[in-house]
Amino acid sequence: MKRIILQKQKINISEFDALFSETESGAVVSFAGKVREHSSGHAVNYIDYEIYNEMAEKELHKIVDSAFDLYDIFSVLVIHRFGKVKAGEVSVLIKVASKHRKPGFSASEYIIDTIKDKVPIWKEEIYE
Repeated sequence: MKRIILQKQKINISEFDALFSETESGAVVSFAGKVREHSSGHAVNYIDYEIYNEMAEKELHKIVDSAFDLYDIFSVLVIHRFGKVKAGEVSVLIKVASKHRKPGFSASEYIIDTIKDKVPIWKEEIYE
């Protein structure tokens, strides 16, 4: 299973748990990237994420397909918010199901690192 979502509304982490109920999975790894309250010595009010939607979705599919090729994984979910994301809220959620924990952790790390490097998502920190 591969699911990629770009959305403006808050991410409800538990809403997607049922997607990861395969019986062959021995591990489900979750990564939630949150907006920090402080950055560079400033109090952060929110981050404004801007996405080039068509290109971002295309790149996310490439990244997840590559993760399937590189790691022994069964399922991947990637959700990335755009627009205004307040301090403390989740801006990106990645869930990976695998037979064993190591491929799940490795795939999750690969996905987030590659998203930050290649996907056309820009952020502007808005300070209090």
